[in-house]
Amino acid sequence: MASDKLLILNDENFEDELKNHKLVLIDTWAEWCSPCKAIEPLFLQLAGKYGDKITFAKLNTDENLSAAQSLRVMSIPTFLVFQDGKLLTRWTGAKSDKLISEVEKLVKG
Repeated sequence: MASDKLLILNDENFEDELKNHKLVLIDTWAEWCSPCKAIEPLFLQLAGKYGDKITFAKLNTDENLSAAQSLRVMSIPTFLVFQDGKLLTRWTGAKSDKLISEVEKLVKG
């Protein structure tokens, strides 16, 4: 999961990080989640391609229950987009076409 364009969120830093970055796309996941693992390579690829325009972040929901509850994550993977610290959109599921189209919309503005 290593990428220099990837922000790792946790219970302690997630609120500050959402305020410190203009546009953040969060991938909520857990180690046991097969769909999370399936979509991760695409998420990392998009982070490498668009990381200069969007902050790509990951949040392990098992290790960071407070953050997951605060973000109202009920199932994983759930993707959340924050702009200027406010929730812009969210969706659930490892849908490659949805992830690509949402990232492309964000990049175009």
